[in-house]
Amino acid sequence: MPTGPVRIWGEDGTTPIALVEELCKNLFTPDLTVVSGSLSARYWELHRALEEQGRLDHARDECPDRDGPRAIEVWTPETGWRAQTIR
Repeated sequence: MPTGPVRIWGEDGTTPIALVEELCKNLFTPDLTVVSGSLSARYWELHRALEEQGRLDHARDECPDRDGPRAIEVWTPETGWRAQTIR
């Protein structure tokens, strides 16, 4: 399984347009149905930093996502973007 930042490429396939740090790890079936998700150590490091800055009003113990992400955004041509519950 690949780890590290995710690179999003432009339409030409050669120009990176975004670099997304891995904050959530999701497990998919071969047809890309989400089976489970978990939040990375880096996510919780950033969460703690935001707590310390006063930008979050809750600790990890009280976080709605403490047991992993509740849903992820999934795109299909038929429905466009929609939230898919995973727990």
